[in-house]
Amino acid sequence: MKGREAKGAAARDAGAFVWVPGWGMPPAVWAPVWPHLAYAAVHVAVDWAGCRAPGDFSHVVRAAVSQAREAGGGPVTVVAWSLGSLVTLSMARDMARDVAALVLVGATARFVAAPDWPHGWDERALRRFARRFARDPASTWRAFVDDLFAPGERVEEPDPRRRLLRAPPVDDALAALAFLAACDARGDLAHCRVPVRLLHGSADAVCPLSGARALAGALPNARLTVWCGAGHAPHVARPRAFARWLAAELAALRRADDATRVRSGPHEGAGKAVVRADAPD
Repeated sequence: MKGREAKGAAARDAGAFVWVPGWGMPPAVWAPVWPHLAYAAVHVAVDWAGCRAPGDFSHVVRAAVSQAREAGGGPVTVVAWSLGSLVTLSMARDMARDVAALVLVGATARFVAAPDWPHGWDERALRRFARRFARDPASTWRAFVDDLFAPGERVEEPDPRRRLLRAPPVDDALAALAFLAACDARGDLAHCRVPVRLLHGSADAVCPLSGARALAGALPNARLTVWCGAGHAPHVARPRAFARWLAAELAALRRADDATRVRSGPHEGAGKAVVRADAPD
């Protein structure tokens, strides 16, 4: 885990954040967002380095939540992307005591397709991808990073890909791909007692938007925002806009006090998409 903490009353007032990266990504993938948050807070970023067994992934997230809760003095907000979202969802039924809200970007409840889940990769395609990565990690990683962004996607800097050029260690990456192939969090969704806010790009080429819609509909208290024209990494393409969206969603949750009024089943508004023509300016 990597931690960045703001001490004192300001940090306690803002609470604490746990930032969970996607497949192969370092903790610093979230760092461009932090300066654009309008308040001091405790930030703890998860590091996948050394995760090998399936239980290692949930273990490091759970440890980060504990660290952030202790430093911030109360329940935390977990912000997770892609693989990180799937790991977080697989733990959702156990999070109510320590987590005030889940914010999931490019999320899915199951990465590979199944007869009752058409929203994922063919398992054979994922195995081929793993073999390509094992043979040639550098070029496979570059192609993957290219796929994170939609053609013509609006960005806040000339080439956001430059932040993501370093391929992860092969053993770490292959272990994470094995987790993606095996994990199915759908059975945990109905037991999630935490409000969930989802952000998804309409042009996501890694996790299809249809899966995010199905995920939002299965959660007891969820809202899906779709950024039209965005790909799989909207927070990397537009960290300032992402920070503004995140702050607005959390402020709305605080006003509504959703964290203390989660119902046991789907309610009006759960799983409905809030469609934006673009990210907020």
